[in-house]
Amino acid sequence: MAKARHSRFDCSPGCSVEAAVGLIDGKWKSVVLYHLLSGTLRFNEIRRHIVNVTPRMLTNQLRELEDDGLIERKVTPRYRQRWNTASQNSGAAWNRSCLR
Repeated sequence: MAKARHSRFDCSPGCSVEAAVGLIDGKWKSVVLYHLLSGTLRFNEIRRHIVNVTPRMLTNQLRELEDDGLIERKVTPRYRQRWNTASQNSGAAWNRSCLR
């Protein structure tokens, strides 16, 4: 059974940091996002960058990031799945804050 994620973030004023940290609270999420800052990567390219992550853990972390709207998965008929940072406001804002 999937656990309810972010159920405690009713976000009264001043807790935006807690909400942001809650989105990237996984063991590998921040590392994945860092590597995706450079652009689109395939699953195995991400695995090569992060040597100690298991395929199952990486898949789970990528799915959670996708569910939270921080990254998006694009499936093209010619290539395998690719992961990319989202062009949505949350992903773009995270990219800008990391590059500072």
